Amino acid sequence: MKLNVKELLDFFDNKKDDVRHDISPVISVVGEDLGAALFKRCYERSFNKKVTVSSSLLVSDGKLKGPRLDRWIYVEKSKNKVTAYQTEIKNWSAYALGLHTVGTDFATIPATGLLNWKDRRKHLLDRKKNGENKVFYPMRKKPIDFPNNATVEPLIIYWIVLSKDGIKLDPFFNIDVNIKKFKKLNVFSMSNYLRSIKEKEIILDMPNAGKRIKLLSKYFPIK
Repeated sequence: MKLNVKELLDFFDNKKDDVRHDISPVISVVGEDLGAALFKRCYERSFNKKVTVSSSLLVSDGKLKGPRLDRWIYVEKSKNKVTAYQTEIKNWSAYALGLHTVGTDFATIPATGLLNWKDRRKHLLDRKKNGENKVFYPMRKKPIDFPNNATVEPLIIYWIVLSKDGIKLDPFFNIDVNIKKFKKLNVFSMSNYLRSIKEKEIILDMPNAGKRIKLLSKYFPIK
């Protein structure tokens, strides 16, 4: 799927009256494919490691009513070392309640990223389970493509701009934690990543989104 970087940033990060009621349905079609595909592209190009997004859409702790996450993502760190990221993906745009407006002045964006990160960090470290800190619950039900002897780490992917210090917009970073069995939380910002690249267009593998778009075209054709 070919994506225009500038238009995508504008669509997600800048509020516009003509799409404000359409962005949530559009995001539901795109689903979690966008976050997973951008993380894969970023990691492979930044660290020269092979990244595989599991075809399984079930990321579960094995309990009937337990927490669910969005993807398993595998990174081959070396020949005999694989990290399996149990991944939660949040496609929140500038229209989401409680988020800070990004604006078009680049000089102010890191400060907005810091405000966003302070809010997200608070939710992630909250003692009560919520839609973000569920990423720390061990996902014990493994898919059939789960690599042998893989080390599991939590990864949360956001669309929103994030900054740990109000200066840099690192696409991928981690923080030290001591939650459940995990000592580290990995964080990826889609918006940060797209702002860091020079390409005007990129091609991503988004199989589930592609299938939905084809179904919409088939059953609801525009004439």
